[in-house]
Amino acid sequence: MVQRSAREELIRIHKRLVSRIQREIRDSLGPEDPQIARYYKTYQQSFRHFEVTNKQALTDAIIAADVVYNGDYHTLRQSQKIPIRILTDVVKVRKQIVLCLEMVMEQYQAEVDRYMAGELDDEAFLAAIDYSNTWGFEWLHYKVLFDFARENDIRVVALNNAPEGKKNSLALRDARAAKIIARETLANPAALVYVIDGDLHVAREHLPAEVDKLLAAQDATRKSLLIFHNAERIYWRLARDGHDQVDVVRLADDAFCVMNTTPTAKYQSYLNWLDHREELVPCDAEGWALGDGGVSFTDQVAKLVRVVASFLELSEEGLEDFTVYTARDHDFLKILREDGAYTPHEIEEIRAQILRDESYFIPQGNIIYLSNLSINHAAEEASHFVHHKCAGTPTEPMTMRADFYYRALREALGFLGSKIINHKRTCYKEKDFEDYIEQTRRQRLDKKGREIRKICELVVQHKTMEREYFQTRKTGRLRSIYKLSTGLHLGVTHALGYMLGDKMYYAMIYEELTKQEVRDLFHDPFANGPRAFSTYMSLSKRMEAIHERCYAKDVCL
Repeated sequence: MVQRSAREELIRIHKRLVSRIQREIRDSLGPEDPQIARYYKTYQQSFRHFEVTNKQALTDAIIAADVVYNGDYHTLRQSQKIPIRILTDVVKVRKQIVLCLEMVMEQYQAEVDRYMAGELDDEAFLAAIDYSNTWGFEWLHYKVLFDFARENDIRVVALNNAPEGKKNSLALRDARAAKIIARETLANPAALVYVIDGDLHVAREHLPAEVDKLLAAQDATRKSLLIFHNAERIYWRLARDGHDQVDVVRLADDAFCVMNTTPTAKYQSYLNWLDHREELVPCDAEGWALGDGGVSFTDQVAKLVRVVASFLELSEEGLEDFTVYTARDHDFLKILREDGAYTPHEIEEIRAQILRDESYFIPQGNIIYLSNLSINHAAEEASHFVHHKCAGTPTEPMTMRADFYYRALREALGFLGSKIINHKRTCYKEKDFEDYIEQTRRQRLDKKGREIRKICELVVQHKTMEREYFQTRKTGRLRSIYKLSTGLHLGVTHALGYMLGDKMYYAMIYEELTKQEVRDLFHDPFANGPRAFSTYMSLSKRMEAIHERCYAKDVCL
């Protein structure tokens, strides 16, 4: 039997998961349209060669361009945010920008102008452009593009068209869209024309070639740039070579690909859209309202549970025994109170987690509560559930110190498990907490801001005292940090656990931490007297040393 590394095995698991999702998509769509198959084949040729680069190189190339073709994966909200993240830097240099959007039919340009002028609200605008019939993808994901354009005085141009009943309609749509793009760049030669169109359309031989032909007919040329998103072929090669943190690659002098999510999240977003399900996608700080509710997420979370258990080679017996609630279940706390299995203190602790917009696993009832419908949240709580099933949950009261490190270790295993699902998930590092303290030192913060700053101070304080403990073995100064309010207690253990879990994941991938050791941790209840403290400190010290070796292998921890 071939012995595979943890990285190789994880890649194989993800490939199987992606293949399963793709089969479900094909089953939902039926036979593939031949012209789409041709377009896709040409599109795939864009990714034969690449080299690692960075966002600054991409930004510089955009600033130097005349026309930018930005691919869009319509069901993935991360895709709609990429142009904003890019243009936030570009608008500081390029003062004239025209934003061409596929999501609006060209015959509704007057309605676009009225909406941008503030004459139509969102509801009236969507009705005026017949949004649900002509586009239908999540409006809130696209609204951010209009908001950004309005804030930066960027003109928005409708680009789409629908040549119904015509053969090869994709090519016809490109030809008609090309006329609009050529018109805009000829009329505004100093402007940056930024085109957001479907990722298949922006392949060099498709829409860009049509625009170049029209410009050549006018004896004009423009410097163009292609931006693709999350190409699966590139993702697997980066993962294989250990370049997990790479977020931009260069395909050619005039082409880049942004890598900001996994194939699992990308295709799951499309499957969810097909099935009218709320999206489970990598979350970010902004957080958007999702979908229309009314759908059980148990099956999706069950898949994540199985992936984590399978990768770690844990028994899957009993791993289907859980219930999922979400932020849309407004009677959730009422249900817990009426259940009678929870003490008032436990209910208050759960309530505190919910108020902090935290997802939460409740062992008494095998309940997974998702405050945010994201793969990150779901995978983390799935991992907490797996740990509970493997190790059980302490039933005897713990000392304040034991409880503190018990929670930190649970958070570490939860974060590690979530990175098995989405390796691009990140967390705040010690320097991030230090930077926040410095940035807010002279600011007057509201109550929430003061709590965040206090958590940052306590996290930095704890990490400093950890290093002192490694040298002296004295715990006196550490004791002062255990007597915290519920909010601070949860915030500090959450942050410490995330940092530890992040390092443990990379140590496991680079085989500095064996899979057997991780399995042992998942079977450890961390509740035997000083066990939680000693386990946390041992892991923390070991991960510090491993961090240096992994860093030498170009892993960003």
